[in-house]
Amino acid sequence: MPDGTIVVALAVPTERTLLDVAKALGEHSLTYKLVVENEGEWANQAMAIGVKPTSDRRAVRKATSRLPLVK
Repeated sequence: MPDGTIVVALAVPTERTLLDVAKALGEHSLTYKLVVENEGEWANQAMAIGVKPTSDRRAVRKATSRLPLVK
């Protein structure tokens, strides 16, 4: 990306795992946005998470290191 932001897509096996990642990010005082579907079959289910760009990559890695990259 032109501004130096790094984009990484990781896969989670379950919604519970995604919620656990959100909790871990919060415990490391990282700003994130949990995306929850609002219509249809998946209404009210967490579907994705975005993390505000940070220089503290170590904290992000602690929360996400066990997750595989999306291929």
